[in-house]
Amino acid sequence: MRRALLIAVLCSSATARADGTVSVTLNQLGMDIATQIGASVPDLTADAQKKIDSLFQLSGLPHLLGSFANTGAFAVRGLGVDYQPDEGDVIMGVVVDGAIASDAGLSTDRPLSATIINYAVNGGMNLARWHQPRLTVFASGSYAATTIRGLSGQLLAAGAHVQYKLVAPGAPSNARWTGVDVTSGLEYAHWAISLASSLETHVVITGTTNEEYVHLSCTGTLSVLAETLTVPLEVSTGVRFLDVFGFYAGVGADLTTGSSTIDAVLDAVMSINAARMEIGTAHITASGSSGPDTASVHAFGGLEIHTHHFRTYAQAAIAPDERGLTFGVRGVF
Repeated sequence: MRRALLIAVLCSSATARADGTVSVTLNQLGMDIATQIGASVPDLTADAQKKIDSLFQLSGLPHLLGSFANTGAFAVRGLGVDYQPDEGDVIMGVVVDGAIASDAGLSTDRPLSATIINYAVNGGMNLARWHQPRLTVFASGSYAATTIRGLSGQLLAAGAHVQYKLVAPGAPSNARWTGVDVTSGLEYAHWAISLASSLETHVVITGTTNEEYVHLSCTGTLSVLAETLTVPLEVSTGVRFLDVFGFYAGVGADLTTGSSTIDAVLDAVMSINAARMEIGTAHITASGSSGPDTASVHAFGGLEIHTHHFRTYAQAAIAPDERGLTFGVRGVF
């Protein structure tokens, strides 16, 4: 999981409550800087507060929290599922995937970037040996931890899926239709974030004649917890060429519940130039809760190198507010 800063989130809820505030106090050097760039002290203070509010997206916390919850849930969407299994397959594999909010304001290089990198192990088994060749079951688990810009995060996720071959595949040929599959299951994601060290970022304050790059070194407390539970329902189909090169695509509908909360109290030292000369301080708070979209849809497609004992694949997925990319390898026994 990567760059999930300052607010990570969870789910459910028809109601959302969230509040964020920022207050700026300039010292004498800060007041002098205001004069140098052509701004009054009140105007410069207001501009700095506005820029910091925008940087941490404090005025849009409910939307931000909802987007984090959606992105966390999307990171495990269909994780570990093989969309072109064969009868009798016993599968073990590893996968890396990423999810990002499609809203540019949530996916840029900000402290609160709704972006996840996830790593998982997965397994699956077709039930042909139990006289159920149309059924394949899958399970996956993942744990990813990272520290980015002073924020530490951990993503714990698990999934279990059942796939049913609704329409049998075509006869063996150089270009074979793989039939129609229906896949459903249960997906759980737990995303926690805390402040590991100082959070370093910046804003640019402006006056009528000039501007100034201001560094922010933020310390304090931050506690974020995001949990989601999703039931997806997918329909997919595909083709396989020479029984090696597979292409597949599908659509799905998702029901998600959960909750997301944040509690943060940060004090930032504001400084300028390479000498980090202090010009003032900022006090930032954020608290509240929200949740993911209860109902959503998604589409996905991928390509697979498919051999009897080894498979590798790449898959892309899209939802109204998220984008995802997955790479994986599987051994077949």
